[in-house]
Amino acid sequence: MRRFWRNEEGGVTLLSGVTMPVMLGIGAFAVDLGVLRYNSMRLQIAADAGAIAGVRQLPDTAKAIQAAVTVANLNAPRNAGQVTLASDVELVVYDAAAKTYRAAGATANAVRVTAVRDAAHQNQVLGIFSRFAGSAGPFSLSARSTAIMTSDEEGGAGSACLYALDPTNSDTLTIAGSTMVTLSCAARAKSSSAAAISSNGNAAQMTATSICQATTPSLSPRGYSPAVSKCGSPTADPLAAIAEPTPINCKSGGTLSGTLTPGCYSGSTTFRGSVTLAAGTYYFQGASIKINSNASISGSGVTLFLDADSSLTINGTPSVSLTAPSSGSLKGIVLFQSRGATGASLSISGNSSVFLDGVLYAPATAVTFTGNGTTTNPARYGSVIASQVHFTGNSAFAFGSTLPSAPVNGRSALIN
Repeated sequence: MRRFWRNEEGGVTLLSGVTMPVMLGIGAFAVDLGVLRYNSMRLQIAADAGAIAGVRQLPDTAKAIQAAVTVANLNAPRNAGQVTLASDVELVVYDAAAKTYRAAGATANAVRVTAVRDAAHQNQVLGIFSRFAGSAGPFSLSARSTAIMTSDEEGGAGSACLYALDPTNSDTLTIAGSTMVTLSCAARAKSSSAAAISSNGNAAQMTATSICQATTPSLSPRGYSPAVSKCGSPTADPLAAIAEPTPINCKSGGTLSGTLTPGCYSGSTTFRGSVTLAAGTYYFQGASIKINSNASISGSGVTLFLDADSSLTINGTPSVSLTAPSSGSLKGIVLFQSRGATGASLSISGNSSVFLDGVLYAPATAVTFTGNGTTTNPARYGSVIASQVHFTGNSAFAFGSTLPSAPVNGRSALIN
């Protein structure tokens, strides 16, 4: 017996027998930790790829969602099934200045994609070894990514939503008085003049993701944040390919109230009282359109088209809430002034009751914004493309989206 206790043969075997379960458990968890890390990495890659693919398809929302889903799943972990469904894709408006999001449809400038392995997607991660060691698996994982289009402007970021297309004149984009203009996007002036962008007075301000013109500014105009710079690429009309509509069966405008249907209106036209515009295109031919203080106008899926001989004046404090169509040839355009309206002008008095959700497109027209909006409740617009753009008075304006009717300009970039 004494010899037995002194015999050291087989000690390693005994020790191995005692420690082997512990070592196997540690190894099992190490392997499964590697599996989880691999899946987390692949899910992030899938979300990133899906977001970039989706944003490249904007403004076509259906194609954006389809591309995001397809590309995300092509980059999913092996044998993970569908990690991204259509319900995992969000079309949003990203405010670069505030770094915030809001849900959007036709006016989206960003795509957010979530890639998931969980019970709802029927693709939870199964541990290879740890389940035999009493682990609580299977495991759920997810990754999210948001992509936005960035422009090629020097020193700037974000797609443009304010364009001044006059090719040669000075003062094509101006701020004056005590106006306050806030853009969650970029502003661009096409003019070759070194003074294309200017300001008058010390109180006027414009804030954007970037502000640029075709040439290096001769002086740095006051009130712009960031400072005006030279654009990194030429500025062109992003909606130049959009065809103008054709008038059919025009009738005299006169005084309009109640519920209106799409069609062609001509001559002196005044909106009065409560006016509801049914969805569609309203063609104004040789019309002088006035929207005065006592008017309350609303409509969804609406485009107002002004031919070369028509004019529009919004003054006083009317209540105006118009949303552009989300489909069709004029998708995203809420107001369209003919390209033949060379030298024409539009005057829009902005106040807290003016809301134009879409593109104000007047490529041959000078657009002037005036009014009494406040910084806490400014007049709200989607985007504006005009020959010249002027802001004056003590008004406050907010522009909140990139162009929904044409492919978004620039490069895609991940923002989180």
